Amino acid sequence: MLQRIIVCAGGLALAGFLAAPAAATLYRCDGADGIPMFQAVPCAGDPVPPLQLPALNTLGDPLRATERALLREEGGAGARPARRKASADPVQDRRQAERCLRARQQHEAVQAQLRRGYQPAQGERLRRRRDAHAEYLHDFCD
Repeated sequence: MLQRIIVCAGGLALAGFLAAPAAATLYRCDGADGIPMFQAVPCAGDPVPPLQLPALNTLGDPLRATERALLREEGGAGARPARRKASADPVQDRRQAERCLRARQQHEAVQAQLRRGYQPAQGERLRRRRDAHAEYLHDFCD
């Protein structure tokens, strides 16, 4: 079993990464200069009770329970409307291409504004506009 231990400045943070979901036993030992060290074998000095780390499920579901419920409610991940097909009328196709171009430009402008920064009262409105443009592009544009 592969174990890797990371100790950040002063031993404040500890992260154990396991190759397979299994419980791990770690020992906290005082190192040089009083800096705590974590190791998989018992300390050489005083016997210190080991730390029991719970098993990590690295292959679990990436969605939260609320996200899974929302997907079930909406009929699954593919519940979006079908894309618009090209019509036989070249004028309509050109107009749709122009609408898509404008939507892309507006989407990029909103994205740029979000990257540059905004007032707190503008944030939600900008995110809604960005999402609306992205949805339009997904539904009607290539």
